[in-house]
Amino acid sequence: MDEKTMKIVAVAAIAIIVVAAVAVYAVTKDDSKDDPFYLADIEDVEATEDNVVNGTYVLQRNLILAVPTSQSGDTSVAVQDLINYVLSAEGQAIVVENDYIAINSDASAYTSSIDDSKSYTITIQGSTTVNPIMMEVETAYEALHSNVNINITANGSGTGAAAAMSGNADIAMLSRDLKSSEAEKLTATSIGKDGIAIIINSSVSGVSSLTLAQVASIYNGTITNWSQLGGDDKDIDLCGRESSSGTRGAFEEILAGKVSGFSSSSVSSSMNEFSSNNALLSHIENTDYSIGYVSLGIALKALE
Repeated sequence: MDEKTMKIVAVAAIAIIVVAAVAVYAVTKDDSKDDPFYLADIEDVEATEDNVVNGTYVLQRNLILAVPTSQSGDTSVAVQDLINYVLSAEGQAIVVENDYIAINSDASAYTSSIDDSKSYTITIQGSTTVNPIMMEVETAYEALHSNVNINITANGSGTGAAAAMSGNADIAMLSRDLKSSEAEKLTATSIGKDGIAIIINSSVSGVSSLTLAQVASIYNGTITNWSQLGGDDKDIDLCGRESSSGTRGAFEEILAGKVSGFSSSSVSSSMNEFSSNNALLSHIENTDYSIGYVSLGIALKALE
């Protein structure tokens, strides 16, 4: 093979490599569009569990069990034992299995402190985010203690807190910190951590990262079109949770603490409200140009 022929062959080989690389990129790019939604970076920080743990992802909240401060008697003993179970190695494993972040990755094994010759009934109400954790805890705990009957209702953090304060629930599940009025009557125990993901329907292009100020402006109705963020000239379909939701409470509390002028009363009346993370997630998956917020664990699991 002469020198000229060798050069032609070399150029042809390079061309083939370039074409192949472009094809791989195109396929990868198209595959990413197969997902019905994507997670926006916040302040240029990716929404991941690691970034929640290291504190760089700012949209994060505690998962809490709260009990009446005045609670006493046999029920209070059983309630504390159940909370101790959630904080044990076995309970923290359930938190992780539900795609949340353990509050204590080095927790000790559970040791019972209740009298199994007595019968106990524990009533729990609150957060739809914490509910899947506690449903699994119920099954595992009752398997250990056949004398304990646990009743759980998922009806939102605010409703659960109100029930615990009024004596209609022994434990409130919350996916936010206690409000000052609640903290006067309830004692909170953090059982895990979670991020709040900003999820955007994949029809939106040109918007991959948002600042907290931009998120606040979307939710107070100042930004109503994706073109204001560098995206398409399409109206934003704005979505959020119902007023009693702990996810909403935590989301608005974070924004209010970090963005001047924002408060829960600032939220646009045009926002579509949903009664659960899954209902909101389903809407974002199926509605072009929509944006919303859900538990990070739920969002990541939906993208698996």
